[in-house]
Amino acid sequence: MKKIALAALASLLLAPGCLAAEAVTEWRYHVYQGDTLWSIATLHLKDVSYIPALQRLNRISNAHAILTGRDIRIPLEWMKQRPGRPVVMAVTGNGSLKRHNGSRPLVEKQELEAGDIIETAENAVIIIRYEDGSVSEIGPKSRLTIRQTTHYPSTQATSNDIRLERGSIDSRITRNPLMPNRYDIQTPSAVTAVRGTQFRVRVDDPAESGTEVLEGKVEVRQDGRPVNVSAGYGVMMRQGRGDSGVESLPTAPDLAGLPAGSAFPGVQFAWPAVPRATAYAYSLQGESGQYASGETTSPRAVVRVSDNGRYLLTVRGKLPSGLNGYPSSHAFRVHAFPPPPFIVEPMNGIMAAGNQVSLNLGATDGQRWLVEFSRDSAFSAPVLRQQMDRDHASITLPQAGIWFWRAAQLDAGGVAGPFGEHRQLEAGAGFRARLNDVRMAVRARAHPVDGASYALTLSRPGQEVVYREVASQPVWVLPKTLPSGPYRARIDIDAPDYHEVEQQEIQILG
Repeated sequence: MKKIALAALASLLLAPGCLAAEAVTEWRYHVYQGDTLWSIATLHLKDVSYIPALQRLNRISNAHAILTGRDIRIPLEWMKQRPGRPVVMAVTGNGSLKRHNGSRPLVEKQELEAGDIIETAENAVIIIRYEDGSVSEIGPKSRLTIRQTTHYPSTQATSNDIRLERGSIDSRITRNPLMPNRYDIQTPSAVTAVRGTQFRVRVDDPAESGTEVLEGKVEVRQDGRPVNVSAGYGVMMRQGRGDSGVESLPTAPDLAGLPAGSAFPGVQFAWPAVPRATAYAYSLQGESGQYASGETTSPRAVVRVSDNGRYLLTVRGKLPSGLNGYPSSHAFRVHAFPPPPFIVEPMNGIMAAGNQVSLNLGATDGQRWLVEFSRDSAFSAPVLRQQMDRDHASITLPQAGIWFWRAAQLDAGGVAGPFGEHRQLEAGAGFRARLNDVRMAVRARAHPVDGASYALTLSRPGQEVVYREVASQPVWVLPKTLPSGPYRARIDIDAPDYHEVEQQEIQILG
């Protein structure tokens, strides 16, 4: 389990219905030994001509001798500054950038500027990095405007004003010990002013927004009345209806018991319930760029992936008010593609008269498989490991007797997918091979879900469905009347909150 850790102190201001946060127009510079107004102005101000005004503003009698340890007020307008340069660090899914009445797709390394409008599609995420090292993650179905972005080069501080119309922003704001970084995030119902923390702002409804602070000190203002909020709390702001009251955030879910890997594209997760949580928000991020998110009312979820690789699942508990809690993340690896082949064999398994065995694994030209043979079902020491295809699907085993075998499909690059369930055969059976039941059966792998049903559908090329049967296990004994030849086989796997489909070409021999 990975819990997000923070190390910053925040000052948060929420003002429902406001159009702007309480203005911060100056910086308080702490005087160190040896500082003079000239040295301060040379380093931080646009021009030394501001020195007389700075002296008057701070009532300094001697510009060359300033009391060490005091604070000097410096208006931000006088400071050296330039437009900030936020940069898009990562794009998952589809995002768009609107600038000067034009629109373009968002791409990595794209510099942003004031006036830019960013929109994300469903299951899309944008990562933005600011010059001070702060990072914001823009969630799916979001729309925001960068109203202002300013960089102060002498202090490396930044000031950003963002309007979030819908969606979410999850930000990690760095702490600048010299000059606080400032981030104002406006929503239709509130303004969040932040200086050094990790926080989330969400707009699920134009008249409602939620702010969740994971670490820091928060002050909420409504109708001029301040409410102090400690770390680990959040508040929902409702335009015209006030706030929901400060609530403690749910603790992070315990994901320690989740599987480290999966051989199936539909990955099922279940975790202990989080106290007070009535729902769970989850997201899935893949190293190949895949992103998906969803919500479930029970502490379990089924997520579907489309590629092999590493993935990160993040889960948060959700309160009835809509506030999300602390997140937990779980990394896992998927090795599910290409899926293992369907097996067509005599219903009681293969019995070969001699040591030469033929396997029926598919009917697609160019398809290849990796087949292993072992004397034990655990495959602790495979005896043979051989690649096969449709035209070379026979092998001579070194000894007679009982063998266990399993097959995996190879992709175009020769990389094997997961092995299917192992099967047993007998080589060197002699005349007893003739006693084998000639009725054919189709076998597939079982999925790791309780109460699953398996529906096999067979169709001939260019024809309607010729066979369909539902079973509690992925084994179907075919009728003898079924003609031999190639078939398109489809298996639908169904269970509560779970549906997967596997399809392959198979060959049924008469």
